[in-house]
Amino acid sequence: MSTPDPQAVLSQQRADLCRELLNLEPLYIEPEIDPVDAARDSHRREEHVARRGHLRRRLDEVDEALLRLETGGYGRCAWCGCEISAARLKAYPTAVLCIECEREAEAEE
Repeated sequence: MSTPDPQAVLSQQRADLCRELLNLEPLYIEPEIDPVDAARDSHRREEHVARRGHLRRRLDEVDEALLRLETGGYGRCAWCGCEISAARLKAYPTAVLCIECEREAEAEE
């Protein structure tokens, strides 16, 4: 079984994220006086903003990974400089840390 081409995988992820951002329905909220409707609309707005922010962060991660591919840094841990395992990159193509440094980073949080 061959390893997928990271350029192709990341490019597809980028296209999917861009499409999802473009297809994110515009948020239209009618001015309401009713407090229940206002609370519901506020919740919808928060969800919409959170979803858009999540998609943009993921798009930034993909763009950064594509840049690392171009500059030769893809697959190298940003902390220790070691090679990130092929299995990790296959599962998480935008990884910037090897699994050991990722665990250390999570322990520090």
